[in-house]
Amino acid sequence: MNTSTHYENKIFEGQKLIGFDYQFYYFVLLALQLKKDESIGYEDKDDVQLDKGDGSTILFQLKHSSQRKKNGEIINLSSLDDDLWHTLYNWAKQVKTKNNFLDKHSFVLVSNKNHNDNEFISLHNDFNNDNNLDKAKRKLSSILSSTNSKTILKKIEEVINLNDDKLSLFLKKIKIFLNKDDIVTEIKKSLYDNFHIREKFIDKFFNDLYAQLKIASFEAIKSEKKYILTKNEFTAIFDSCYHATVNKTRLPKRIFEEITPPANLEQLNFARQLIDIRAVMTDSQRKDKRLIRYCIEMLKADKYIKYWLKETAITSIDLKYYEEDCRATWNNIFDSVYREIENQLYIGVNIDKLEEEIIKNSIQVVDKVREVNLSMPDYNSTLGIEFNNGFFWLLSNELKIGWHYDWERMYKKQ
Repeated sequence: MNTSTHYENKIFEGQKLIGFDYQFYYFVLLALQLKKDESIGYEDKDDVQLDKGDGSTILFQLKHSSQRKKNGEIINLSSLDDDLWHTLYNWAKQVKTKNNFLDKHSFVLVSNKNHNDNEFISLHNDFNNDNNLDKAKRKLSSILSSTNSKTILKKIEEVINLNDDKLSLFLKKIKIFLNKDDIVTEIKKSLYDNFHIREKFIDKFFNDLYAQLKIASFEAIKSEKKYILTKNEFTAIFDSCYHATVNKTRLPKRIFEEITPPANLEQLNFARQLIDIRAVMTDSQRKDKRLIRYCIEMLKADKYIKYWLKETAITSIDLKYYEEDCRATWNNIFDSVYREIENQLYIGVNIDKLEEEIIKNSIQVVDKVREVNLSMPDYNSTLGIEFNNGFFWLLSNELKIGWHYDWERMYKKQ
């Protein structure tokens, strides 16, 4: 592949990604407008669909272009634009092949392209004003005769060949919205105007809401499920973002039932790591009690995380950032404690000869980490030593962090 072709392919892939983002931004915008008994779907019946409380469905096609005219404006949606006719062709096929499809479906084409002398849009507007189907069909035939493209011809013919009743109702049920380029600004305006999110919170609220919805859609599509969001489901996500962004208070406390460590405690990854560096010793009753206490801290931290997520006190994004803070803190401690070990390894000392020194250092890492008291992002108060300790045990149990210098080789490959 030559450099020019590779560059063009990169641009094309980038434009496709922007197109997918454009679809999802519009999905978010429509989600903000959901009414009771309505639901919204993504990449199911169409790019986006809105299922109304009366049983009807609006199908949305989103078409984004990165092409610009010389003056910097987005290109126009031309009379023979493939975005236009491919969309109409797909809808017309469903109208033709599915019984009574028009009874319950209407159609919306949304694009960031501009409108300038588009013959289809003109005939569509005229028909909705005068109901003159013969005139509309003549104009469709005129558009058909103006192209030599077999692909476009096929798509226009699919529309023209609808019987008069279906074509008439089809044209009545189409809406076209052009020049819809800055959907993010529309979303933020809606958050401010309709949901009264204060301006200083808008950006973070939008980012949290978008991320929550995007994660939910990814998980659904990955599991080969439809991503359909009801009004109640959207409200729950919206509320979680609100509590986590605008209405942040001290995280709620809860008394859990007695937590009992599992019977296989010493086989858990976090316990194996501690036993191997002699931070706890299985032949010492005192040390065994310490391991039990550590395990209870870990299980309690896990219960709190699930509780806070369920109660929308935090979002999955909050948890992600908190984990990143914990891992960064652990990494700084780890690097600091093991600096001398690394120097010795650098000059050629065999790691096996450094084992006893590594053991001493690994316990230092544990002790320093146990002093850490971080907070959840955007909460003023820290989470407390017990919770932080429990979360670090969780990370070590999931083999995301370790204590021994060579912990990844020792545990991850087993």
